[in-house]
Parts: sequence; structure tokens; C-alpha cells
Amino acid sequence: MQPKYWIVTGANGHFANTLVRELTKRNDKVGAFVLPGDRSDALSDLLIRRFEGDVTKIDDLRRCIDAAEVDPKDICVVHAAGIVSIDFKEKDKIHKVNVEGTQNVATVCLEKGVGRMVYVSSVHAIKEVEDQGFIQETDRFSPEDVEGLYAKSKAQATCNLLKLQEEGLPLTLVFPSGMIGPNDYGCSHMTQMVIDFGTGRLKAYVKGGYDFVDVRDVSEALIKIVETRDAGDHYILSGEYISVKEIVDVLAGVFPEISKTMKLPLGLAKLSAPFAEIYYRILKQKPLYTRYSLFTLASNSNFSHAKATEDLAYRPRKATESLRDMALWLIQQNRIKKGS
Repeated sequence: MQPKYWIVTGANGHFANTLVRELTKRNDKVGAFVLPGDRSDALSDLLIRRFEGDVTKIDDLRRCIDAAEVDPKDICVVHAAGIVSIDFKEKDKIHKVNVEGTQNVATVCLEKGVGRMVYVSSVHAIKEVEDQGFIQETDRFSPEDVEGLYAKSKAQATCNLLKLQEEGLPLTLVFPSGMIGPNDYGCSHMTQMVIDFGTGRLKAYVKGGYDFVDVRDVSEALIKIVETRDAGDHYILSGEYISVKEIVDVLAGVFPEISKTMKLPLGLAKLSAPFAEIYYRILKQKPLYTRYSLFTLASNSNFSHAKATEDLAYRPRKATESLRDMALWLIQQNRIKKGS
């Protein structure tokens, strides 16, 4: 499919604004769907059309597609809006946005006859394979198979979409691993970690690691999937495993003036995690180490992107490069002042 118009939900988000930037480089027509009153600077330098709306309000989505003023079959809707949270207090909100909101987007795409819908799911929606086996694409998703509110919401939303695919929804699913890189105008957990390291607030790190992928690589791959693959193809877009120790070493190279951090025993980290969550809540910051994040760092993150590599020549850049670019971008944005 060669879309004449792209609609991107959650367009101020880290991945979504990176995708919008890539599309505008190609002079593609883009409609950015953002929450009413969202004052993020993520898209302020781009000449694009913005639509204020809420994915939990189905009429907002209908108006956005109608306003595109092109044949709906020439529109690709990329649904990237969602809440990334593990806070149990946000359970109802997470379900309403991540599950019901996704259902609304799909319903409108079917109703309007949109040419393609791409849902940015997550590797967290996929059941973990034991004994560090390879985790590959699957067509089975259940919230019972995964841990954590966010993962459960993504699994349920993905499961629901596959049922609508059987009803004719021209669906593509992508499953990125942990996304890093520049252009995070919000504050993901990894962005917070880089800021905390660069400002000297990160005093300790723990054992473990995860698979991280650059948002720019995911954006480029998504576009290629839409333009070269039929609806129904689904892809894991992972990067590579990198340990927390390696992350700290990369950041130490960018911020050599920061005193050395110490390794915190995992057992102690698990004991202190509940108190750290309370402490960061008082500071109104995202906690770096929570019970769930410690679980994730010890989980199997052996996500295979072999299918994407074979079909798309997908070759994501090294995580160390993405981390350096992320840190340098934050410095450029004056969110980290070197020497502070």
C-alpha cells in the first residue's frame, strides 16, 4: 500500500513523533492526532495538520478521518496512543485508553473503510518463553499469559484486534521491544534514567538487562511494512540485549564528570523497591526501580526479529549508539546540563 495520507494517534509520544518526523522528511501528508490541551513541544517545529481528540471518544476519531479529505482506502492509521504505566491506581484508565481506545480506533477504521490500520503493540503482550528460548511472532494473546497492567492491556487489545481482522480489518501489528533514542519530549523510564545519571542523581544500578531498539529504526521499519507488505503481516521489531551495567558504562562515557555508580545487590533492590516507589511518587517522578521493572530486567527478553530481517532487510543499530544519541539529544534540549 502507498498511503496518500497517514493518521498517527498519540502523535506527541516518543515513538509517534519520531514516526511523524520520518514521514514529513518524505513530504508525506500526515494528520497528528493529539489529546486536547496537550502542550508538548514534540511537533512544534513541524508543518503538519494537528487534530485534537481522545481515542476514548469514538466521534473524535470519525471527525479526524473525515477531515483528511481523501478516499479512506488511501489512508493508513497508525495507532500509537497508549498509557505506559504499572501503577495499579491507574488500572481503570489504562484499560479505557489501551483497550477500549484501541477498539474504538479499529471500529472506526472498519466503519470508514480505511486502507490500513497499524497497531503499535508491544513485546510485553507476548507470552514469555521459558529457558531463555527465542520469542517469536504469535497469533495467541491473553492477559493471563503476561505480567503487569501495561502488558495485560496490550495483550487484551491485540487479542481484540485479531478478532476484528477476521471481520475484514486490514490490520498490521508491530511489536517493538524497549524503545530508546532521541525525540522523547515526555519522560519514559529510560529517559528518566539518562537524566538521573547525567545530573548525578543515579547512585546505584542493579543486575539484569533488556532488549532495546531505536525509535528511528522502528519508524523506518513500520513505513516499509505498510508500503511493501500486505495487511495481515505482523512483526517483532526488537533490537539487542544490553545489560544495565553496559548502559551505565555508555552513559559514563558521555558524562565522564559524574562520579562512579555502585552495583546494588538484586535482593536489596527488591526489598527497597516498594519504598522507592513511594519516594518517587512524593517527588512526582517515575521511579527507576519498581517491583515490575526488576521483574522485567530478570525476564527473558530474547525477542527474535528474524522475520523482519528476512522480509524487510531490517537491521537495527546498536543499542550503545542509540543511548549515546539519546543522551546527547537531552543535552541539546537543555534537559541535562553537563557539569551540573
